[in-house]
Amino acid sequence: MDNRIRIISDIDALVKLRFDYISTEIELNAEDKAKLEPQLREYFKENAPEEKFTAYAMEINGEIVSVAFLIIDERPPGLNNPNGRYGTIMNVFTYPEHRGKGYATSVMSSLIVDADNIFISVLDLYSTKAGKRLYEKLGFKEVEYSAMRYYTNK
Repeated sequence: MDNRIRIISDIDALVKLRFDYISTEIELNAEDKAKLEPQLREYFKENAPEEKFTAYAMEINGEIVSVAFLIIDERPPGLNNPNGRYGTIMNVFTYPEHRGKGYATSVMSSLIVDADNIFISVLDLYSTKAGKRLYEKLGFKEVEYSAMRYYTNK
């Protein structure tokens, strides 16, 4: 069996992986996909080549079985992040038939090593209950602030 972690840059694959992840949380109908697909394609087209976005995937015999997205952002430096480089991890999932085999751990471990190598000082993510144990095992800790969000009418 050929297992390997690789960077996914194919836009069709990235769109599919994003839709597959979203579908684990809500049901996407054809109209939703039609609205979202052009925006996803544009995002991946703009950000992947600029190295502001990277998708890590576990591939087994040519099939992607687990994935995690890393979005890189720079903000003003602070005491907890002297270089201002942040990474946001999202879209972490493993297809149901491949869960429990350590694939997400391998993907996340590769992502963390790469983030450290490119001097990202802080990695943030939102955890589901299902993912929390994995993230804690990798060294993630809950922080004292709580996330808040405001949606504009756009």
